Amino acid sequence: MKLEVDKIEYENDKIIVTGTTEIGKIKGVWKYREKPVVKYTYFIELSYEKFEKKISQSLIRNFSTSICDDMVVFNCQVEDIDEDIYYVRLAMDCLDMVEIESNCVQLNKGSFASFTVRYNNIWIYPYNY
Repeated sequence: MKLEVDKIEYENDKIIVTGTTEIGKIKGVWKYREKPVVKYTYFIELSYEKFEKKISQSLIRNFSTSICDDMVVFNCQVEDIDEDIYYVRLAMDCLDMVEIESNCVQLNKGSFASFTVRYNNIWIYPYNY
């Protein structure tokens, strides 16, 4: 997924990046030896240090992200399920694995879902394409 950096902040020893992707806004911890540059576009992968462990069915039937206070809301499509692991599509070019513990909502392959993660628990890994 591509991310254009809109804003850079510093919290203790962490670099916090807010940016725009093709599906919306994302905010998270920059995990790369080189510092990010505002208005520069990076290819990124996401990882979650801690996850809220809840996923719910979504009435919104498209891929999107948004920032609400200190949370990032992801709207995705469930591609596959393997016990407590959900393989979710965040964008046409972005597939991710999300571990869910004892989810009370039964989701099926192909259904749309949403989940939230605190921005300081989202790790952003840029890579060269």
